[in-house]
Amino acid sequence: MKKRIEFWNSELMLTLPKQVTAATGLDKMTYVIESYTCIRKNKFSGMYLIKVIKLISKLLIKYIKN
Repeated sequence: MKKRIEFWNSELMLTLPKQVTAATGLDKMTYVIESYTCIRKNKFSGMYLIKVIKLISKLLIKYIKN
């Protein structure tokens, strides 16, 4: 299995239509939830994945409301 790193720049999402922002955010949320439920995760990665889930949720709500 190859290791992969992804970066999601939330500021770039400001210029996209709300539907694209929502779809992209939900796509990223799916990857994070999948990683969190993986049996190979550890306590360290789990801690950060919870923070990412909260961050993505907060940003999605913020951008979709504006």
